[in-house]
Amino acid sequence: MQGKAEIRALDPQSIWVIKKAFTTDEAKQLAESLGVVEEKGVANSGKGRPQWGRPPSPPPRSLLTLTTDGDIPAVVRQLSERAVATAVHEGCPVVPAKWEAARAYGALFTLKGVLRRHLDNDKSWACILSAGCTVKFSASTPALPTTSFLFECGDAIVFDASPSAEVFHAVEGVERGTCPHVLSPLLETRRIGVVVRGRVEQ
Repeated sequence: MQGKAEIRALDPQSIWVIKKAFTTDEAKQLAESLGVVEEKGVANSGKGRPQWGRPPSPPPRSLLTLTTDGDIPAVVRQLSERAVATAVHEGCPVVPAKWEAARAYGALFTLKGVLRRHLDNDKSWACILSAGCTVKFSASTPALPTTSFLFECGDAIVFDASPSAEVFHAVEGVERGTCPHVLSPLLETRRIGVVVRGRVEQ
């Protein structure tokens, strides 16, 4: 790993940030596993159709929508499950100890890409992986006033995606010139966000 992972509780009951959750080499593997190419635009994985309701403006470009275990790229599964395991290991009492990746959605953000403030509607905890340029990310819960922070390449967020947790979150903008050199020109002006939704083993 690129240094020891650092963990920060935004709200100890519902959202945790893991800095340096994975390396830039792993970020490159993540991008390649999703079919990202150096030219503008993406090569869709072909394993699902984008499922945007009312998209933000301008909308991120969909990379994949995955619904079954077999479709999730191995690197996505590995990085998300490791991030959640790190949270558990570091003493996050509410994160499920036996979480495993079940579904994943990936989107590609350009420098003008944003994602409006929203609330997820899922019954499990989720993990967000970020690769490429840094984004300004914001989150709030009933116990946490809206908080903005830099979500960098190699970072992960583990959060309770159930409506009752009320974890509102947004991508407010993509920071120019923040992509690690090893990922240029693949993601020099872009950022990948992958949301991995999990299930808890009984």
